[in-house]
Amino acid sequence: MDYKVTRIGQTVLTCKVPDDIITTINKTIDEKINSLPKANLLLAGKIKDEFVLFSEAGKFNCLPHFVLDWFKEAFSLYFEITGNNINKAQISSIWFNEMKKNEYNPLHIHTGSQAIGLSSVMFLKLPSNFGKEYSQENELRNGRLELVGNQTQFHSGNFLPEQKVGHFLIFPYDMQHIVYPFHSTDEVRRTLSCNLDVFHSIINVVNY
Repeated sequence: MDYKVTRIGQTVLTCKVPDDIITTINKTIDEKINSLPKANLLLAGKIKDEFVLFSEAGKFNCLPHFVLDWFKEAFSLYFEITGNNINKAQISSIWFNEMKKNEYNPLHIHTGSQAIGLSSVMFLKLPSNFGKEYSQENELRNGRLELVGNQTQFHSGNFLPEQKVGHFLIFPYDMQHIVYPFHSTDEVRRTLSCNLDVFHSIINVVNY
């Protein structure tokens, strides 16, 4: 699996998603979007169209098993890179956002049934243009995801990852992140998030 590690106090893992996974997820969404349960009441986003793909540990699931297996493989890689042996972890929820112009996701963290876990963002569709930056045009923020890491007076730990269809970012539940609004287009910014609960009573930290 192709990947990149970024450390901003906590570890962010960026994986390259196989094309067949992206195609399958987008096809599933396009075919089922009118019948999927809404996820708005469970999420922080100021986004109209947010839908559930997987919940309650698989009691509701729209995704093929090979897609779920890929998620588990990516999460296992995160644990390997960070030096953690995890005896029990379980996907708790998967949802997607159809973010349109002027919508946004405020600063927030993710949670599951457990206090400890991993979340993620997968880029499925991106607008060709996010609109003109109103100022400081060399610092792009429109429609961008920003992860908030540890900061001091002499170091900014924030991370603006490259946004590219097929990129999948994994980070801890308690890492704050935000998505800025965009404008001047009717194209959709489609992203998926997957939460993985870690049963913290049996975490074994190998390299402390």
